[in-house]
Amino acid sequence: MIGLQYDSLSMINEWEIPGKSGYHLYATSDGKDLIMTVHTGLWLFDKVNKIEGFHDAENIKSMGRDTSGQYIYTVPEESWWTYHVSFFHPSRKLAFPDKKVYKTRWFYK
Repeated sequence: MIGLQYDSLSMINEWEIPGKSGYHLYATSDGKDLIMTVHTGLWLFDKVNKIEGFHDAENIKSMGRDTSGQYIYTVPEESWWTYHVSFFHPSRKLAFPDKKVYKTRWFYK
């Protein structure tokens, strides 16, 4: 892991968030893109392009993309919790009926 230290920050550029509101910004595993959630979907922030083929979903709470390009994400079912972890590209869903899942991430050892 590389540690970075900044003495000061300055704004270089700014972008208007597509959609109603932004929630989460997360780097992809290869570090080349940022994934951003908005009220109804996922976007690749680097190019501000909607993720092709991803269905709209409200209030996505977490997301990530692994080196193969597969996305992992959570969408609340009850309040801010879900009992499922979803995947896209390819699509699948894992159930956790006894757990309240809020965030999910890829884990690399």
